[in-house]
Amino acid sequence: MNQSYGYISANILSLIMIAVTIIIVYKRNQTKGAKNLILILSLILIGNFCTFMEGNVLSFEAKHLWRNLSQIGLFLLPSSIYAFTIVYTNEKKAFFKKLVFVNFIFAIVSVLLIFTNDFHHIMRTSVELIEGSNGFSLKVHQTLIGKVFVTLNTLISLISLIKIWIFMKTRSKNMKNQVRLVFIGFLIPIAYTYGKSAIVKITGFIIPGSTSFLIGIVLILIGMYKYDFMTISPIARDWVIDEIKMGMLFFDPDGNIVDTNKSAQQIFGMENKEITEKIKNKYPIWQQKLIDREDTTIEVGIETKLRGYRNYGITIHPLKNKEKSLGTVNLMQDITNEVNERARLIDKSEKDSMTQIYNKIAFKRKVNEILTTNNDEYIKYSLLIIDIDNFKAVNDTYGHKVGDDVIIEVVKLANLLSREEDLVGRLGGDEFAIFLLNCDETLNEIIANRIQKSVAEHKFMIDDNEFYISLSIGGITDHSATIRFDDLYVKADKALYTAKKLGGKRFAQYKNR
Repeated sequence: MNQSYGYISANILSLIMIAVTIIIVYKRNQTKGAKNLILILSLILIGNFCTFMEGNVLSFEAKHLWRNLSQIGLFLLPSSIYAFTIVYTNEKKAFFKKLVFVNFIFAIVSVLLIFTNDFHHIMRTSVELIEGSNGFSLKVHQTLIGKVFVTLNTLISLISLIKIWIFMKTRSKNMKNQVRLVFIGFLIPIAYTYGKSAIVKITGFIIPGSTSFLIGIVLILIGMYKYDFMTISPIARDWVIDEIKMGMLFFDPDGNIVDTNKSAQQIFGMENKEITEKIKNKYPIWQQKLIDREDTTIEVGIETKLRGYRNYGITIHPLKNKEKSLGTVNLMQDITNEVNERARLIDKSEKDSMTQIYNKIAFKRKVNEILTTNNDEYIKYSLLIIDIDNFKAVNDTYGHKVGDDVIIEVVKLANLLSREEDLVGRLGGDEFAIFLLNCDETLNEIIANRIQKSVAEHKFMIDDNEFYISLSIGGITDHSATIRFDDLYVKADKALYTAKKLGGKRFAQYKNR
C-alpha cells in the first residue's frame, strides 16, 4: 500500500499523542479507573502502531507478522474497555464483574488461535497478498469460527457502550456531561472501525485508525480536566455521594444549598431552594452553625416525606480552598433508633420501676433545673409532699402485694388530678411529691384537697373485701430566686409532720415568716 505523506504524518502524530496521553494518565495512576485507562491506551497504541507498520513494509511475511501483532491490541481492547466500564460505572453485580475475566480469557484465546492459525486453521482459511490501486495489502479469509470470534469481540464493545449510556442517564447534570464525553470518546473509534469503508466511499479520504482513536482520547482528556474525570470529586459525587445511605447537603458561605445527594432529597422530599428556606425558618440553630462554618455536630428532628418523624445527627464540616471559604458539607445520619434507645435508658434510670413516675434523684434534679432556669422572683413554686396514712397497717393486713397496688393506684390519681406541667415523683416508700410551677398557696391547697378527696373516696378491693385509705399532705409555696429543692423539701416536710401530728387526713401549709 502506497501511503501518502499526509497519511503517514497523521499516523505518526496520532501515535505520539497517544503515547503522551499514556504518560499523562500514568502520573495520576492512583486514582480510580486510571490503571484501566492506561491499559486501554496502551492497547490502542500497540494495535495502531502495528497496523501502521503493516502498511509500510513490503514482504508478505513482514505484513503477516505485523497483522498478527496488531491483533494483540485490537482483540484485547474491547475486553479492556469493558473492564474500565465496570470500574467507571461502579458496577455491583457479581455477574458483570466475572465477565471481566471471561472477556480477557476469550481475547487471549483469540490472539493465541490467530498466532497458531497455520497449524489448525480455526480462525482463518488463508491470508494472501493482493495488489490494489494503492499498492499491496493483505486479504484475510476468515473461517466461520473466526467471524463468530470477531462478532463476539464487537458485542463486548457494544455492551460497554450500552452500560456507559445507561450510567449517564442516571447521573447528575455535572456528571452527565463528563460521562457523555467518555461515551462519545469510545464511540468514535468503534464506529469508525466498522464504518471505515463507507466513510472512504463518501469522503474519498482515508483517515488513519490511530487518528480516530486520538479524537476519542481527546474527548476523554477534556472530561479529565474540565470535569475532573480522574479525580475524586465527580467520581465520589456519583459513586459515593449518591450511593451513600446518608444525607449530604452542600452549602455556600451564606448558608444556601448548592447541591444535595439522593438520600437528602428523599429525607426532605423537596427542591434545594425549599430545603434552604425550611432550615432558615425551622432550624435557626442549624442555620447559625452554617454561617459560623465550624466543625460541629447537632441533632434535629425532621418530619420526613417517606418515614415520618425522624431524628438526625448532622455533622457540619467547613470547606476551604487556600483559606477561602467555600461553604460547608453537612452529613445527615438517621439516629432515631439511638435517640429512642437513649431516651429509653434515661427514662429507665429516672423512673421508679413500680409507679413509673420520677424517682427521688431524678425528681430532685429536674426540680432544681426548673428553679435554676426560671429564677424570676415573680414566679411562685409549690411543693406538695404526700404520705399515705397508716400504710404499715395496709401491708400488715393485706400483704405487701396489695400495698404495692395501693401505691400504684394513689399515683394514678395524683397524676390524673395534678396539672399537665406539674412534676410527680416518688420520694420513697409511700411518700410522694408534686412540684407545681406558677402556683400560689391558694391553688396548691385546691390541688392538694382535690387529690385528698379523690383518694379518700376511692374504693380499694382485695378479693371481695373493700377498704379505704387517706392521705396527709404538707405544702410550701415560695418565690425566692435562690430557692432550691432541699429548701422546699425541708419546709414541706415540716408541714407534713404538722398534718400527721393533727391526726392525718388533712393538708397543712408551711407559713413563711
